[in-house]
Amino acid sequence: MEYIITIVAIIMVFGIPITAIISSKMIEYKKLQLQGSNGISDEEKKLFKQMIAENAHLKSRIENLELIASDPDVLKLNSMKESEMEKQILELQHEIKKLKDKN
Repeated sequence: MEYIITIVAIIMVFGIPITAIISSKMIEYKKLQLQGSNGISDEEKKLFKQMIAENAHLKSRIENLELIASDPDVLKLNSMKESEMEKQILELQHEIKKLKDKN
């Protein structure tokens, strides 16, 4: 029975400080983790906002390009032969001239 009291005393003497040291290091580690995840600098925030704005701008440009690429008039022009386009251009020039003469 004496041995048990001695062992418990030794464990208590060394165990409590070791537990306190480990606990304080764990708390310090958790604080650093929280600071790391939320501690974004002003420069990083500014860069992030710029990237969001640029992303929105690029999305709008892509939408415009998709609209142009899927426009029926553009698709019609791509399928027309050069002679057909020249004929249509001459017809439009003639119509414009008529309208100018009319006014």
